[in-house]
Amino acid sequence: MKSLALAMVLAAVGLTMPACDAQSCNCPADVGGVQLTVPSTLSSPLVSVSTSSEFCSATIVGTDAGTQVDVTADTSSCQVIGTLADGHQIEATVLFHSVSLACGCGRFELTGSPPSFTSVDGGTD
Repeated sequence: MKSLALAMVLAAVGLTMPACDAQSCNCPADVGGVQLTVPSTLSSPLVSVSTSSEFCSATIVGTDAGTQVDVTADTSSCQVIGTLADGHQIEATVLFHSVSLACGCGRFELTGSPPSFTSVDGGTD
């Protein structure tokens, strides 16, 4: 009798707990993100940014702390190239790693610390 009661309780619990399958899983976006600080010592202002991959994006954002570049990626490496008003370029390579989550979900997270921008063409950075 105890086993029948236990089986009924387990069955009831199983009915109330959500299953982890493709239909009931609500995976968060799998992109990783980081905000890079643009050096205040540049030879001229940053006017545009681009990335070397279709799997990442970069956007210039002005903040109280100065100019930042928001980077999002769904890949393990994203090279960000910035163009200054005087034509010089700066770049930073952001590394991400894949993290597995419940329900078979996953996302990319920053590996290590956010990188610094460096000069690409010998211009002042």
